[in-house]
Amino acid sequence: MVSRYPLICGIVCWLALSCFGLWTKAAAQVPEDILREVPPHFEVPSGSYTLVATWAAAGTLYKHGTGKAVSDPQATESKAWEASVGEPSAAMLYGPYITTLPQGDYVAFARVERTSSTDEEIVGTLDACIDYGQNILNSVDLATADLPREHYVEIPLPFHYPGGALEVRVNWAGYANLRVDKVTLFRVEGANLSQFIHRAPPARESGEPNHLTPLFAPAGTPLFPRSHTPASTLEVLDLRKQGPSWQLLLLSLQGLVNRQRPRIYYLLNNQDPFWLRWMRQNGWIKGWKEVTDPHQLLQEYRSVYHGLVVTDPTRPASVNVATMIASIDDLLVATPSLAKELGLPVKEDLRGRWTTDVQAYQWAFDNLWPHLNHEVISCTYPQQMPLRDYLVENRIFIFWISGPIDGARPGADPTAEMHLMEQLLAKMPADAPVISYPYAGQDVGVGEGPGVTLFAEFGRYLVGSTDCSNLSVHSGIRLPNFHQRHPASPKLDPRKVYVSWILSDGDNLPVLSVFNFPVLWKSPVRGTMPIGWTISPSSWLLMPDIANYYYQTASPDDQFVGAVSGIGYTYPDSFGARYKAPYRQEVFDRFLYQTAEGYRHMDIVDGWIMGITHDSLLDRYAEDIPTLQALFPDYGRRVGSYDEATYPIVRNLPVFHAVTNWNGQLSREEQIDSLVEQIKAITPERRPAFLHLFALNWFTDLSMLPEIMRRLGPDYVVVRPDALGALYREYLKKEKLLVSCPNLIARIIGLPLRFQCTLENVESHPVSAQVRVTDGMTDVEIEGNLAALAPDVKVPVSVAGVPQADTVQLEATVEGGPSHRTAVQLRSIDPSELVGGLEVLRTKSGTLPTLSYVQHFDVSALAHQTGAMVTDPRAIGGRAWQVLPGKDQAGHALFGPYVPMPAGDYLALFRIERVGEQEGSVGLVDSCVGGGVPVLAERGVLLSELPLGRYVYVPLVFHHPGGALETRFYWDGKVGVRMDGVDLWRISGGTTTTMRRP
Repeated sequence: MVSRYPLICGIVCWLALSCFGLWTKAAAQVPEDILREVPPHFEVPSGSYTLVATWAAAGTLYKHGTGKAVSDPQATESKAWEASVGEPSAAMLYGPYITTLPQGDYVAFARVERTSSTDEEIVGTLDACIDYGQNILNSVDLATADLPREHYVEIPLPFHYPGGALEVRVNWAGYANLRVDKVTLFRVEGANLSQFIHRAPPARESGEPNHLTPLFAPAGTPLFPRSHTPASTLEVLDLRKQGPSWQLLLLSLQGLVNRQRPRIYYLLNNQDPFWLRWMRQNGWIKGWKEVTDPHQLLQEYRSVYHGLVVTDPTRPASVNVATMIASIDDLLVATPSLAKELGLPVKEDLRGRWTTDVQAYQWAFDNLWPHLNHEVISCTYPQQMPLRDYLVENRIFIFWISGPIDGARPGADPTAEMHLMEQLLAKMPADAPVISYPYAGQDVGVGEGPGVTLFAEFGRYLVGSTDCSNLSVHSGIRLPNFHQRHPASPKLDPRKVYVSWILSDGDNLPVLSVFNFPVLWKSPVRGTMPIGWTISPSSWLLMPDIANYYYQTASPDDQFVGAVSGIGYTYPDSFGARYKAPYRQEVFDRFLYQTAEGYRHMDIVDGWIMGITHDSLLDRYAEDIPTLQALFPDYGRRVGSYDEATYPIVRNLPVFHAVTNWNGQLSREEQIDSLVEQIKAITPERRPAFLHLFALNWFTDLSMLPEIMRRLGPDYVVVRPDALGALYREYLKKEKLLVSCPNLIARIIGLPLRFQCTLENVESHPVSAQVRVTDGMTDVEIEGNLAALAPDVKVPVSVAGVPQADTVQLEATVEGGPSHRTAVQLRSIDPSELVGGLEVLRTKSGTLPTLSYVQHFDVSALAHQTGAMVTDPRAIGGRAWQVLPGKDQAGHALFGPYVPMPAGDYLALFRIERVGEQEGSVGLVDSCVGGGVPVLAERGVLLSELPLGRYVYVPLVFHHPGGALETRFYWDGKVGVRMDGVDLWRISGGTTTTMRRP
């Protein structure tokens, strides 16, 4: 929360409170020298305090993303850490990753000082987090009014620590010099911290409007506005030493000047000089002239702008609104202090106009939208600068939806902002890009997933470009179509497992221009093994010179794969969902047409996509993009078996789902071990096999990849993605028929079992097939229409009977083709392991049902609010999820998997083991429609039902109405238990009784 006190009043009040000793709410155990320096705006929770640690900001335990150590006689150890205007805005302090603390409530005090003036309201944030920033426990703004200049203050940060590697961080915004002396951590008992946790509820969609008729841009409208050809000599100014206020002003100047013809180029990051030299090396410019004083550019181009539009430091949205006004009225965007310093005429002053961000964006749409570009819009965090030259140049509408952290600031309202954008997106054309990014750090902004979903529902896609500098220059370069190298594929060896590595996140343009692709590209590993590099087809339009660099310098082992999920980042499952049903396919087909054009320009034949679960949508890719040779879905593994991962769709187009996940909390060696284990676990016994290995760019060191291949052994052969597709198509020609059955299913001994296989004819003409069980099952019934299998159609075959062994052998044959033998492994569950025995499964008529196996959901595939993963050789898969009293909070120990299921009766078995001698209630298992409402069935888990040290199955019978299915185990926090997953069956053969809590 930001103080409303004027600065001088804040100092006076702060001194007065110190003198009169009014800190009565604070505990006596907190030293008086700390309490005396707490600003009056902050309350310190009352309770019993125990000192835990003091960490010097310039000491060895803290790491630093910006700033430097400085001598300071006022600091505790005469040394502090300081970030100065002109240095990169980043985390001044992060760490120290303490893992030895007990769970509980804590208060950290950060001793900070502002050493320069600013009129910005927020100069940084203080937060506590675990999971390397993925779980923020609390955050507080470092507000100018709370930081008197040249005077240290102690900023309190209360938080609840649930366990894990603890960080207390200071993140610096770059607007004023900030100095940190130390962080002091106390444990507090008997305190109520709820009022001190500064978080807003996440933004929620209203779902309105819907059933819309889409608007489309006129035929021939360019996908993106592009600059004119750059001037032969550019003027280059280094902005890396300038603060955000000057950057904002000068970027608006760059946009106005470069609208006429690109003449100004800024150095905003350490890659910008490289791209400048690359442009000259290729003759796109002849050279440049260095400018050292920004005032020189203001004077030289004085005729281009008419004056200033001044932002409101108390209203973050005013930065985005000011940028739009500047683009329309040819103004420069200035903060109040910079406007005063420059003395230029102020044409618009936004101070005091709006009390909320929603009001500001609604005003902008009502008054500015008619004068702005109607195709491209931008979701840009107000504190982000680099893209603004392009936004001003092309008069682009800018908005922002806040998240739990920035949404807790005065005037922000995440859900109200979401509802406004739902209304505005309904009035904007479909099949058009959203640029920038809806995420600006953990819990800052609506977030990637919700943002991309919202855009997709209105037929829009994201082109990530937040930190793209100089797009007003790069987009002006015109290049002919690109061409990749296409080396011949290796000869198919039927004994091998073929794999392709796909490196993620090339859809995000700054990954290509600023972040880690430029670093990874220089790795000595590149060129020694095949790698697929994802790349945005939009880069050919927005930064063709940078995309050209990768194409020009690629080795024969490098292949470029179209990044998610086409011309831009979207979730096909949600694309066009707000439109009337008759229009949804048209909206999606237009997106695929744009994608096909982008692929043609960049010679792309394979696509990486995500957010897609329906084969009918995969078929649309195959049908609408005739040059497409293979699809590589998913951002990490979401499939359970090889047959779910690798299969053909229409025109025998191969689909290779990702089969690997990455964990940023693992060490390099642990990550390699995990990936090797994952790859081997999903590799089928039959050969040849074909796997898509997902490589998360943020965590990938390219030298890991050959080491993984070495550990996998000679049976695994790494090839380019296009070669993987070619080899798989060659395999299909020989097979004629594809048979897919579950590799492993669970059965309860004594009950009939049903499972499903699929047959797919990969010939070009209809064929007839037969399926029979050759061993392991009696009383067999096989159902399926096998008389005339049409090409490219998956035909389900139901196999039912009473298992007699742990393996069921099947054989499928087709006229004129080889026979296909398949073994289905069974995991047998003895009725004695079932809490309540078989009686809990009897139908209302007294008979036992036939169970149709659905899936085993491993704990690694489910979500968790509390607990930790542990190694357990007795667990299915060798790992279990454990919750222990005194260490973990009560809460949902597992929930998920949100898998779509048809309506029907189901049985879920939760495999649970008691690991502690404690007494008390254990918890509750339930099932619900994804999201928690309605609860379909529930039952308590009793201490008497869980023998110590032995796994048992806790049953839950329920009727599911259809849709996303969620199963949950709520742990009461009293008795230690382990869980290794949930097995799910569909029930047939009678109506069962839905369970309710006893």
